[in-house]
Amino acid sequence: MIKPNGLVARHLGDVKIGGYASKAYLEQKNIPFSPATMSEFDWIGYDKNPAIVNHCRALGIELTRESFAVRSDDQMVCWQAMLNGMGIGFGFALLAAQYPQLVRVLPENWFKDSPVWLTAPLELRSNPRIRAAYDHLAEHLIELIDSQKNL
Repeated sequence: MIKPNGLVARHLGDVKIGGYASKAYLEQKNIPFSPATMSEFDWIGYDKNPAIVNHCRALGIELTRESFAVRSDDQMVCWQAMLNGMGIGFGFALLAAQYPQLVRVLPENWFKDSPVWLTAPLELRSNPRIRAAYDHLAEHLIELIDSQKNL
């Protein structure tokens, strides 16, 4: 697809997002996770970005910025907090599958999948070297996205 601003964009697929907690955190809480007990858990989320709060509200779950025990707009900080047992956080299913200490606690389709687009300026894409790199990235990203079907 050629965009009006001279960019070429290709939708490669969508990646699954899930809510996860470490096994150690869940054992420490010693409370079965369910919609009725959600408020008993510590949550990890964004500080200024309202995406998680807005999505939860759309599902009828009242959540505010202050609901997060750990807040950061840096996804890696949130990820590390989740890995280190500080609460329930959110991330890509492909990445979470690499960490056996994580457990999915929210239903699989609780969050919309996140679209992955590969974009380049039209002029650069016509360069054979850039085109080769673009095609290589597209091929391997599509393989990665397709691999999540079993998650």
